[in-house]
Amino acid sequence: MSVLTSSARTPGLLAALVLSLVLLPPAHCRPARSIGILVAPVGDGLCEIEATYADALVGELVALGLRAAFLHGASPMLRAYGARLPSVAAADDWTPLNTVLGRLADRLDLDYVALVSVWPAGEDAPAPKTLLVVRGGVARAIPAPRPAADATDTAAAVAERISAAIDDLGEPTDAGDEPIVAVDPRAVAAGEPAEGEPVVAADVPGDRDEDARTPTAAEQPAATPAGEAGEGENADPLAPARQAYERGDHDRAAALIRHALEEAGPSADLYLLRAHIRIALHSRDDAAEDLRRAVALDPELVEARVWLARLLDEMGLWQSAIEHYEQAVAADPSDLEALLGLGRVYRDHGHRRKAVTLLTDAAHAGQSDPALLTLLADLHELEGQPELAERYLLQASSLTTGEGTAAILERLGDLYARRRRHRDALACYLRAAELSPSRAAMVQRRYLEVMAAADGSVHDALTSGWSILQDYADDGIGEREMVYRRLSEVRMQLEEAMHFADSVRPPDGLRAEHARRRFAYSLAVEATVAALSYLDLGDEAMKERADLRHRDALAEFNALQGGLGR
Repeated sequence: MSVLTSSARTPGLLAALVLSLVLLPPAHCRPARSIGILVAPVGDGLCEIEATYADALVGELVALGLRAAFLHGASPMLRAYGARLPSVAAADDWTPLNTVLGRLADRLDLDYVALVSVWPAGEDAPAPKTLLVVRGGVARAIPAPRPAADATDTAAAVAERISAAIDDLGEPTDAGDEPIVAVDPRAVAAGEPAEGEPVVAADVPGDRDEDARTPTAAEQPAATPAGEAGEGENADPLAPARQAYERGDHDRAAALIRHALEEAGPSADLYLLRAHIRIALHSRDDAAEDLRRAVALDPELVEARVWLARLLDEMGLWQSAIEHYEQAVAADPSDLEALLGLGRVYRDHGHRRKAVTLLTDAAHAGQSDPALLTLLADLHELEGQPELAERYLLQASSLTTGEGTAAILERLGDLYARRRRHRDALACYLRAAELSPSRAAMVQRRYLEVMAAADGSVHDALTSGWSILQDYADDGIGEREMVYRRLSEVRMQLEEAMHFADSVRPPDGLRAEHARRRFAYSLAVEATVAALSYLDLGDEAMKERADLRHRDALAEFNALQGGLGR
């Protein structure tokens, strides 16, 4: 949270800090209980209303006999103890933060931490919340009072409720290894006093029916197979669930996660693993909620941020996906999945230059993964830089083997085909088929596509040239010099196509067709040469020879297009 600098709220903040950090009660009196106040959203700058509310709340708590301190990003206490604030918004589910806030109280030697939100504007806005956490982890959700016209009056009512809850909750304890429990915040928010057995801290909306119920006999984790149980005090409580997930036994993994939640309490790793299980069980909305809990508990858990960003992008929430991808890259600039995910979202939503800059910087920093280089190639082609795209694809192909190289060569072939470098394209396709025989059908298809385009250009050139020749020979239309120039251009096109066909190595199974194609091209060239001789010499015999070769060439082209399966 940013430092509060407004002159309107400085006196209140200074008074609170002096009262909470300097003044000590007399030795013969009971020491005043200490409390730290967090205002959601934690991590974002407070607006004037939120800052005024925080100052007023600290002042009211001090007036009630508590040592209160306002916790923000530049708090001296946080700097002195090296503590970090969690990332949380007012609209988030706060229950999974019990453990984090309890540890924060322990680190700062506070008896309590209260997380509060301000009453927002608008009829549809969510009601404000207050969560009071005792050092040691027990928590109480404080019912929100009705908003007063003055923020100070509202803060006074909240302070009274916090003070009453402190008296009711009892003394703080040092953080231990017991599971963290908390009163169900939904019952309190509804105005119903929560009594009876506490619920697990992660018992949040959407999880109650699944997690709070008694497991069935089939789901009981007591009979843990050999190899799933940990050993010793340092055994990983998630190991059995993780092993079941890796075996593909997702239902058992989910049951073991519930058991781990009851035994060890919530953690970022637990929510990440449960998200993977829920994705495998096609419950992606629930998985996204688990991933949100994971990053709230551990903002540096890159894997959770990347998976959350993926799901958000699939849901169409690409702006939120970008935010999480960017935070993942900031936490670990070398994480490949974060880089690729962010680059693709940038590319798909109009930020291609940002994607190019991101991935180019990563490549210059030593990131030489083929997938990253291939994505860079795609981006450069979209930006109208095919030479750079070719360079990155060639570099990527040199870093892989087998099927990986074949896939990149096919993409390189497609790039060459779009640039009309058909010879190079076919060479790439053939090389890909040699590395991966399963691509033989693809190579044949690509060959037919490329050669069909060549056939079309040859056929069109020959037909248009012959139409001009017939108009001149039969009806005297046009000048001889113009007809001669046009047929000379046609001959050059046909000879170029002939050289191309000679240079192409056809795939297995299409060699006979390729030989017939070369024969058709040679007939077209011969027809054009005979036509030029007729125009040069005026020899009618050469005209008849040209017509004959022209008919033979068209017959061969028709055979290629129809008789050979196209």
